[in-house]
Amino acid sequence: MLIQSLFIVLATCMASFVNLCAYRLGQGQSPLSPHRSYCEHCRRELSWWQLLPILGYLFQVGRCRFCRQAINPYWPLSEAGCGLLMFCCSGTGILHNALVLIFLMTLLFIATTDLLYQVLYPLSLLGLTPLAGLLPDWHWLALSDILIGTCFLILIGLLTLPRHGMGSGDLMYLAVIFFFFGWYQGALLLLSACLLILPCFALARASIRLPFLPALCLATILVLLFSP
Repeated sequence: MLIQSLFIVLATCMASFVNLCAYRLGQGQSPLSPHRSYCEHCRRELSWWQLLPILGYLFQVGRCRFCRQAINPYWPLSEAGCGLLMFCCSGTGILHNALVLIFLMTLLFIATTDLLYQVLYPLSLLGLTPLAGLLPDWHWLALSDILIGTCFLILIGLLTLPRHGMGSGDLMYLAVIFFFFGWYQGALLLLSACLLILPCFALARASIRLPFLPALCLATILVLLFSP
């Protein structure tokens, strides 16, 4: 129980740092420079208590203490979500929890960069390799599974890329997912992601291009949690 609690706290803290890295990379900055975090509106340096995961948002009642601009609720919600998912996926083993932590932080980074800047950093896909240890019956796929999955991805690309639907980053993510989950669960994951983003299409204006990777990342968690 102590190990699980420590990893839950670590997940919320790491989520805050991962969000910082995703935001700064999109701004052309180094994650480590400037040294202190700042308000994205007024650029004032933040105090230590303002940087506390979740609590910093609550202490400021959702607004920057200096300029009174609203703080993006995505930051505390993603931190709380990572803590909750860590609680759902963690166990008693340190190695298992470490793999879960790396996997969750990778999904958060991918989802955040796509949500903010509609970009996927290909190197971030390496953080999905803990799936090899998290999937209990994972094995190298048979040739037939590889062929079916490849044909499925090619078909999706031919249908969506010319219409500016799914992007190349979405297809790269799906290629990694199909490699670990197989074509059947990969297709189930894609269907789940489409259902998750469907209400957003109903609410968004036609001119807005919705990022799809956040839905894919959430669907990955759901398939991992609830698939037999």
